[in-house]
Amino acid sequence: MTSIVRWLPVFAACLAGCATLDQHAVGRTDRLAAPPFIVTYQRAPVGGHTLVLPATLDPITTEHYQSDGRAAALQPLLNAIDAALAGHACCDFQPTPVPAQGAPSLYVGSVDGEHAPAGTGIEQEDHEEYPPLIAHMLKPTPAWQTQIAELAAAHGAARVVRIQVSFTQFPKADKGFFGKKVVLGTHHEQDIRLLSAVDKPVEVLALTGVVVDSRGEVLRGGVEGIAGYDAPFLVQVLEMGRDIDPTAIDRLVNEERRADLPGTPLKWQAALDQLLHQLLRDG
Repeated sequence: MTSIVRWLPVFAACLAGCATLDQHAVGRTDRLAAPPFIVTYQRAPVGGHTLVLPATLDPITTEHYQSDGRAAALQPLLNAIDAALAGHACCDFQPTPVPAQGAPSLYVGSVDGEHAPAGTGIEQEDHEEYPPLIAHMLKPTPAWQTQIAELAAAHGAARVVRIQVSFTQFPKADKGFFGKKVVLGTHHEQDIRLLSAVDKPVEVLALTGVVVDSRGEVLRGGVEGIAGYDAPFLVQVLEMGRDIDPTAIDRLVNEERRADLPGTPLKWQAALDQLLHQLLRDG
């Protein structure tokens, strides 16, 4: 699942081959070859319960789609996720949000995506037809870790989970000899238009997640895609200069389902359940 690891160090020297986000590095990039799209940075602690924080928009989405209330329009989706987290068997829901400043930041998307971190393009090899999917994790600051450690201690928690809604871009993949698809996550693929350009990534609405231990050290991070869009969801629903389409938001939250899964769960619910399962699995 993770083949090449490159570190972006605090100083000019480059560190490689380490197993964790240690004190010498500010970030790490991993290639994601196949689902589940999860990176393990440290072994998860055994025992104890897990706290989960309220869902938020990821920093890139917040930065680029805050204008004209477009980011705020997604609050119904965040509310639905929080309601699901509050009743989820995996975790204890902590309704008070922890400040985002200094939190671990995870980009998962195509290496040539519009908002891919600088310098990650070296992950693509010359012979590759499609750009790789990458996970780029920036470690939390000591101040943020202190907040998490205090929160975990107050609740006797071994782990804390952050779930975020993300607009990102995934690379295309071949389906048979002539078809194309986008792999959105665990047992989740979506066909895309045959004539879609090979070199253009697919717009994806996704859930990203990070789990940290009781000291605020990153244990795992990953993504599960909710849906891919030929015409970007943001263009359809949240385009600058247009009225926000509340019907499309409501349809996303309450109607769009995974017909390929037992019980046909909502797409966002299936992504959330799978992401939590992968982040909190043993080992």
